[in-house]
Amino acid sequence: MSTEPHEHFLLLMREIGPALDLECATPDDEDPRSARWTLTVEGEDRFTFTHLVEKRMLLISVAVGAPVTSDHYRTLLFSNGLFEQTGGVRMGLTYPYGKIVMSFEAALDDLSLSQLTALLFNLTDNLVRWRELIETIPSSDEGLAPEAVSAGGLRV
Repeated sequence: MSTEPHEHFLLLMREIGPALDLECATPDDEDPRSARWTLTVEGEDRFTFTHLVEKRMLLISVAVGAPVTSDHYRTLLFSNGLFEQTGGVRMGLTYPYGKIVMSFEAALDDLSLSQLTALLFNLTDNLVRWRELIETIPSSDEGLAPEAVSAGGLRV
């Protein structure tokens, strides 16, 4: 790659919104050289893009919703153990509010705009599927079957 990693990150952030016919991504702290930007998709879903400078990675995260039962927590932990099946998508909780967050790390060095666009489409699809999945998690000691988390395209 011919550009410095942070310059590459900033270029992707300036181009991703227009490439998707969306409003431009915006830096979280209004500094145009910020390492953290936000893009709103479909009017409500705010994807956060963070340049992990030391790792030369791009972290993409988005809020999924709020857990309701203990089975939601179990499902999140179970999903994180299926990193091969999910393509590396991680699920977690925010602090202190405890909202479910989906995140994914991508190598930044050779990431093209078309790859980032495809990644964002896949994550948006995963977001919809996770919301559907969370609504259908049974409240029982059995929780959710492994196939429900690993099947159905919960992968990037």
